[in-house]
Amino acid sequence: MYIDPNTNAAASIALNLRSLFEKCINASYIELNGSASCASAFNNGNLELLFESSNGAEDWLNNLNFFSTPYKDMSPEWQVHRGFLNVWGYAKPYVKEKLDGLPLRSVTIIGYSHGAAIALLCHEFIWYNYPQHRANLQSFGFGCPKVLKSGNTIDMIKDRWDTFFRVSNLDDFVTHLPPESLGFTHVGHLVEIGEKGRYSCYDCPDLKAHHPSSYLQVLTELAERRAKSGITLE
Repeated sequence: MYIDPNTNAAASIALNLRSLFEKCINASYIELNGSASCASAFNNGNLELLFESSNGAEDWLNNLNFFSTPYKDMSPEWQVHRGFLNVWGYAKPYVKEKLDGLPLRSVTIIGYSHGAAIALLCHEFIWYNYPQHRANLQSFGFGCPKVLKSGNTIDMIKDRWDTFFRVSNLDDFVTHLPPESLGFTHVGHLVEIGEKGRYSCYDCPDLKAHHPSSYLQVLTELAERRAKSGITLE
């Protein structure tokens, strides 16, 4: 499903995106084993879980792995990117400790790039294992790569990501990886930002459309347009 952040229906999401992204890129992360980097904040019953972008060669080697199943004895059986799943396995105890030890009213998950893929797996873990939090679970993946293996079972489980929002800067190459030709697909709701062709291949040998500064610039422009329209958050 595509959500246009310039419409009134998505105004609250659009206005909040810049703040969420800034939290994600500025967080003080704890580096765990297996290239997992996590951070959290707890305020007035809301737990925020944050996952950092790739920060080394090991992350990119993990990114090149293929498929594995996230649970034993699954029905229906579905598969995910094995590299992301391995990293999520190292982050899971940290997340579980927070979920089990705090009096929660809501959970917000935020991730960028590699961290967005981990956020997607974290979202499903909470949805599946903590059903009491489903009604108050919301997640945002900025520049999110594909995580799941495509196939008929995706239609049977895609509602698990009904409150997962993939925020994609137009022309962000990473959001198209790994390619569909290798069997990967997206889930969740797409929120597209920016302008097509804003970053040409000549401007971004380092994938400029994916760079955090580019996301921050576009999100700032979006927030300013939303503010000028008179739409505010409740």
